[in-house]
Amino acid sequence: SWVNGIEYRADLKEGKLQNVLFIKNYWQRVRTEREIIGSEQVSVSERKISDIGWGNNLRYNFSNKLTAKLSYEYALRLPRPDEIFGDGNFIVRNLDLEAERGHNLNLSAILRNPASSNIQWRLETAGSFRSINDLIFLVAATDRTSAFDNINEATSVGIELAGEVSGLIEGLKISLNSTYQDFYNNAAEGDFAR
Repeated sequence: SWVNGIEYRADLKEGKLQNVLFIKNYWQRVRTEREIIGSEQVSVSERKISDIGWGNNLRYNFSNKLTAKLSYEYALRLPRPDEIFGDGNFIVRNLDLEAERGHNLNLSAILRNPASSNIQWRLETAGSFRSINDLIFLVAATDRTSAFDNINEATSVGIELAGEVSGLIEGLKISLNSTYQDFYNNAAEGDFAR
């Protein structure tokens, strides 16, 4: 697997507005060799995934206390080796596993106290929406084995809350984070349409 990217950042309105436009190249090659039982020959199969993703992040600093961010990305998630090849025990291989392709939209707000204060704190909340093609997930089978497979179409809605405080006790920083995500299978065709 190989992922490359390039971005262009523009700082506007005396640093209050920042725009980051980026492009990523996703590439993966999967090659397997399997001995043919009863012969000295080897069966070779190979496949490649190659695609371009892109996105744009927009950040606006309303003040030194409040920042808002809006981002969109067309992204891929390449299957991991353990998702493709299994674990050799309870998870069997799926050499036809496709990459996830998704449209991701995120909106967040960050509230923080001024840097002049002895006690520093920051609160952040974010909402996300994903429309995903070929969502990778683990399917349990009846014979105690499982395999990773793709759902044709799925959506995900999430919310994240985070906070951080430092300066209460010298050398101590406390961070808290909570994330909720709801995935929904909305495939109209394929094995998981039912």
